[in-house]
Amino acid sequence: MNHTQYPSVPPRLVYAVTDVGMTLRGALIPLHCWAVVIRQAILENLPKVRQAAIADLEAILRSALPWWNMERGFPTPKLTVTF
Repeated sequence: MNHTQYPSVPPRLVYAVTDVGMTLRGALIPLHCWAVVIRQAILENLPKVRQAAIADLEAILRSALPWWNMERGFPTPKLTVTF
């Protein structure tokens, strides 16, 4: 990618694909065609994928941050104050 910045207010940026970037077209077009064909299957499975991702994240948080309160949905650190 090339980008050109013009000294204007508001700032203006113009992005362009380089010749090297254009060589990716041969690889990306079949990938796009594949995605179009299986789009419906992707959409039907999205809720399952989201649930799995949430479960994975919760497991990571539980192991890394034992004070994380999953039921409340936000961290609740246990503080001990001694004098």
